[in-house]
Amino acid sequence: MGRGSGPCDLIYLDAAADVELGDRVVTAGLDGPFPKGVVLGTVTRVVRNEEVGTARASVGVYTTKEDIDKLIEGIKKVKEKFK
Repeated sequence: MGRGSGPCDLIYLDAAADVELGDRVVTAGLDGPFPKGVVLGTVTRVVRNEEVGTARASVGVYTTKEDIDKLIEGIKKVKEKFK
């Protein structure tokens, strides 16, 4: 969940999810316009709520020119698919 600027949050994670400070967050490329392996950012905070069985991770977002190029390629492929 993004806020328009600053970090974004991965919400509704399982409390036992294997997520730690410093983990890199990348696109899976399983479905949709984004290719596999685009680096979105790094986990900067993890909050676990064992009582309800959920966790939330804050991600410091960053990109490189190469990442942006990959995103543009993915978006172009999707547009071509729906022409």
